[in-house]
Amino acid sequence: MFQYLNLAVLKFSFICFIIFLSSCKQKSEVEIPNVSHINSQLNLVRFDLELQNKSTDNLIKAYPAFSNLYFRQIISICDSIQDPELNKNVQEFLKDTIIKNINLKVENKFGDFEKIEKELRQSLQYFKYYFPSKPEPKFYTFISEFGYGNFIFQDENKRDGIGIGLDFFLGDLVNYSKLDPKNPAFSNYLTRTFDSNYLCKKSWECWIDDLLTEPAQQQFLDYLIHRGKKQYLLRALLPEEQDSILFEFRSEQMDWCKKNEMEIWSFFMDSNLLYSTEASKFSKYINPSPNSPGMPEVAPGRTACFIGYKIVKNYMEKTKSSMVDLLSENNSQVILEKSRYKPKNL
Repeated sequence: MFQYLNLAVLKFSFICFIIFLSSCKQKSEVEIPNVSHINSQLNLVRFDLELQNKSTDNLIKAYPAFSNLYFRQIISICDSIQDPELNKNVQEFLKDTIIKNINLKVENKFGDFEKIEKELRQSLQYFKYYFPSKPEPKFYTFISEFGYGNFIFQDENKRDGIGIGLDFFLGDLVNYSKLDPKNPAFSNYLTRTFDSNYLCKKSWECWIDDLLTEPAQQQFLDYLIHRGKKQYLLRALLPEEQDSILFEFRSEQMDWCKKNEMEIWSFFMDSNLLYSTEASKFSKYINPSPNSPGMPEVAPGRTACFIGYKIVKNYMEKTKSSMVDLLSENNSQVILEKSRYKPKNL
């Protein structure tokens, strides 16, 4: 069912691929709108730095919602931000050897934050293009001793805030797999994405997860379309990002999916998964996993995300729907039928 490539052909293709990359940027599968005329404002709070340089009282006054969340829940050093011992606890936290080491690594990795700011600022232009009535979210960077990566919350102005745990994006400065070997959250197939290249993608991902919520129906098709919508939104907000980053596949895994799209779809159909409600049978095809059972070793986990994206992309092209239309259509069967999806290999 699944195809394998001749080694000589593979080497030739790889050389051509390198030449192609050196000559131009990746072509997006979604039409990139002109957003040069759109004014968007990047609201970025380097809370990790301000924590080291400002008084606790001033931080609470400036960012009451995030401060409350950070001190009470993320690093859990008080029961209330009115606690008279809070400032003392903050100083003890900052003097902790582990925290000092994390802050040093963050400084080494993110001393120059210009690239990240540029990526976030550009993504906000696309955000305003697709969601003109929504206020831009506000971004907050922090460290948590590897407790929290990205999350969304509501700030004091009823605005979306996106937390960015910088200690989850330190790349090879940290051996994440040794932090907590028994914790599946630090498995190798996950920790390889704990790098700054994935920061913008993962930050927007938590916002999209909150926007979409989990599907009300429990069929594999519903999850497949849900994950497809998620990937489509990520591509819309980050249109020039590499596919391997957006899907969190290794480059060879991404290539394999593109070259075996028909076989992946046939596998799901032949396995009678499409309308299955037995999550144990399809969990690894929709959720983070080191592999997709029944497929070749090179196949990544979450192959259904790739197929779901292709279906949603077809649906948007065939129906000429807007992003609002896509979000309001919750019938997965309708999306599948209107997409007139016919898988094809690269």
